[in-house]
Amino acid sequence: LYSFQIFSGMAINVEIKGAVMSKRAKRKHRNALKVLISQALNPLIFLYGPFIILTSSSFFSIKSHLPEKLAQILIHMFPVNNAIIMLMLTDDYRNKLIR
Repeated sequence: LYSFQIFSGMAINVEIKGAVMSKRAKRKHRNALKVLISQALNPLIFLYGPFIILTSSSFFSIKSHLPEKLAQILIHMFPVNNAIIMLMLTDDYRNKLIR
């Protein structure tokens, strides 16, 4: 699934570079691509990352509670981080928030 998203993102980037459009339109397309890539990486880090942390800590017999606490924090940060990505990487939302 993520390999398809990476391939699609690279293909979109190549198309944007070769397309005949204004600089403003290219910038808007690049910003949309940044948001798309960030939205794709967000669950990878904040949902699958904790699973990897917990699995590796049990595999290596780590007796600390730190991996469990870290996993809880990352999982609970997913929705907040998702909203922050949209607010900070989308020009219209960011400008409205700053005003």
